[in-house]
Amino acid sequence: MAKTVHDDVLNGAFNILRENAKSMSVCAGQPANAAAASSGLAIVAVSSDDFTIADSSVSGRKVTIAQKATIAVATTGVADHVALYSTVTNKIYYITTCSSQALTSTSNTVTIPAWDITIADPV
Repeated sequence: MAKTVHDDVLNGAFNILRENAKSMSVCAGQPANAAAASSGLAIVAVSSDDFTIADSSVSGRKVTIAQKATIAVATTGVADHVALYSTVTNKIYYITTCSSQALTSTSNTVTIPAWDITIADPV
């Protein structure tokens, strides 16, 4: 018998992100909690409009998080993680790695390009 999952089930996970993540933070190292993420190197607000849910090009569903350009660098350090979180719920909803980049001046900005989170169909 074949395995299947309805798109609504996979979309449910992405809707949690879309409705609850309020900030995106560029971090030096993996933040342990929402407070740590909110002390990241560069922080930007996100809204539900920044999350686009669609079919994945390979399998399952994906959510694309919109690019955020020219985010002010708040603290210097080596960026290697990006976190989606909320200080209201005190939760980190998603953490990913990024290309390591030294952010050397608080007078600089950083751009987080659009990126995807994918949940594959069952196999």
